[in-house]
Amino acid sequence: MRDRAHRRFAIGDFWIDFANGTIRNRSGVDLALRPQSLAVLEYLALNAGRVVERRELMQAVWPGTAVTDDSLVQCIHEIRRVLDDHDRTMLRTVARRGYCLKIPRNRRPDGGKISLLLALVAVALLASCVGWCLWREMPMSLWAPLPPGQWVPPSAKPPSGTSGTSTSPAPGPSFQPHSD
Repeated sequence: MRDRAHRRFAIGDFWIDFANGTIRNRSGVDLALRPQSLAVLEYLALNAGRVVERRELMQAVWPGTAVTDDSLVQCIHEIRRVLDDHDRTMLRTVARRGYCLKIPRNRRPDGGKISLLLALVAVALLASCVGWCLWREMPMSLWAPLPPGQWVPPSAKPPSGTSGTSTSPAPGPSFQPHSD
């Protein structure tokens, strides 16, 4: 098989690091799997979603070695036991053909925490973009800072000789400065 460096998979509730040969469950507990069973799982993970024929699997895991179907069946049994796949939903046997590994999308090793975090970040970004767009579209008179003493209430008339369009605020609630 190809180089195992940097190959990590999330399969159901498990993190599998093929480079280090480790399988860790959601609780962070390392689980034991024989090297040949790990090699079978790696090949199935690299070909997830498609039926891998028995002969192809045996040639990939045991190249140039004559092995019986029983060796492969034992590896599949061990993989199912470690991945707690008793109902055979992740690792299906396809009669007279081979095996198919289905990686569930709705089950994540992090319990969905990353998905929730990404959703919250996306909502925050969307809200800030919408707010920025609304702020950007406001009339200049509503958001442009005025020097102290230059504020003109909406009910006041501009001084004579000025157009009043650039310094008078848009209609709305008026605020009077507090004086002691």
